[in-house]
Amino acid sequence: PIPEEKIVELMRHIQDADRKAGFTIGGVMKYVIDYTMEMRRKSRQKRKTQRIGVSAQRFDPKIKQQIN
Repeated sequence: PIPEEKIVELMRHIQDADRKAGFTIGGVMKYVIDYTMEMRRKSRQKRKTQRIGVSAQRFDPKIKQQIN
């Protein structure tokens, strides 16, 4: 993973370049923000699915015992 400080530094450089090109917040910076947020969203969803799977595995033996 890339350290947060590096990401912030790169985002500042991109933002400065966007401003020089005439964008307020758009162009490359908007793409970077959207991409970063989407990756975080997917990561959160993936962790949530894993946690639900682990919880379901804990309950699975109990369910089988009740059925027998």
